[in-house]
Amino acid sequence: MQNDKSKHTKYLSFDGLAAPVCLENSERLVAFIKAIIPKWRFAQATMAPSRMPCVTISAEAGQKYSCSIPDAAPKKWDALNSVCEMVAELAWEQIRSNPSWLCLHCAAVELNGRLVLFPNGKKAGKSTLTAVLASRGHRVFTDDFLPVDVDQNGFIRGRANGILPRIRLPLPDEFSDTFKRWVADNPGPQNRKYKYLTIDALADRGETLPIGAIVVLDRGERSDCIINPIKRETALNEMISQNFARILHSGKILQASNGVAETAELYRLNFGSAEDAADLLEQKFQCWTQPVRPMANPQNLPLGCVDLAQLAEEQPAFQDTANYQHASDLTVVTTDDVAYLTDASGLGVHRLNSGSAMIWHLLQDPTSLKDAVEVIKVAFPTIPLEEIEADTRKTMVQFVQNRLITSADKSMTIVP
Repeated sequence: MQNDKSKHTKYLSFDGLAAPVCLENSERLVAFIKAIIPKWRFAQATMAPSRMPCVTISAEAGQKYSCSIPDAAPKKWDALNSVCEMVAELAWEQIRSNPSWLCLHCAAVELNGRLVLFPNGKKAGKSTLTAVLASRGHRVFTDDFLPVDVDQNGFIRGRANGILPRIRLPLPDEFSDTFKRWVADNPGPQNRKYKYLTIDALADRGETLPIGAIVVLDRGERSDCIINPIKRETALNEMISQNFARILHSGKILQASNGVAETAELYRLNFGSAEDAADLLEQKFQCWTQPVRPMANPQNLPLGCVDLAQLAEEQPAFQDTANYQHASDLTVVTTDDVAYLTDASGLGVHRLNSGSAMIWHLLQDPTSLKDAVEVIKVAFPTIPLEEIEADTRKTMVQFVQNRLITSADKSMTIVP
């Protein structure tokens, strides 16, 4: 016979996700869920599925809820924030269920048939700017995370997440009465801190569009708005740092991020007012002057996920007298100023500055620490030899530990 708690347990199984959500005595949250993620289809059942839930929400006293995810301490929230916590976990479950996807922390809004991406900088104003654009009828693909696909022909498209945009309350006084009234009259669910905005211009979950531009937001105290081009390196740094598909092979993250940075228009927007910024963006992207371009060599994208077995292995040891050279199966992307590398196992992306890039270049052929120091000493005669030796050794040790270089001496093996 079922106990009293089990009679009030529901399991929600979402289309496209492997793990369900469990609601214990929390059936009233279903209305919030339907309102906040209206584009997500799900089935409800009382019988426990074979897969462990990705999140469990249990009703507590005082209209509070306990939110639990595997291997983490429970968190207590009100109804709205509990659903917000669930939505964040669904984003992770979507990645776990689709490990080949690149996924970015960014907002994405359609402007004239293409997506304009706003990477997730702290207090940069991406959610507020998204809300303003939504109030003007521009379709919202996301205000938080965007899965990105690369097809076999190299065309890169963002995938809508089907979640209502959210704005922080109370609104600052700087906003116009028109926008304040639109937010106040919006029927979306809210609490004292946040309000979800019900909009007709919410793209269907899974709908795709090409990425037209990356706009890095820089909000400050200013009366005007300025939008200027930025280097590919700046955009690439944003794309890599905002990715959160942690189990995806870092070579694919690097190549796909570089593909976005190569094929999209790249800008920095300095602004004070989100409404003025929206005016400028509407003007800037009222038409696209170039056709959508594919990335080069999409067939070279590494497949699969991180080799997690290497996380348990000890790092290789550096030997001062050994000759080293580039390891095999690396992914390398270069810009005008820096280079980015990933090892064969896909554990991480490594950014090389001009100094480490010089050492990296020497290691195309078998090179020892002594040989590298000799070359660098000639190139920088004013730098003390001790400093050159210490910096060169430190860089080569890091290369070895990150499995970017290996011993070129057949008689010598690097012992973990």
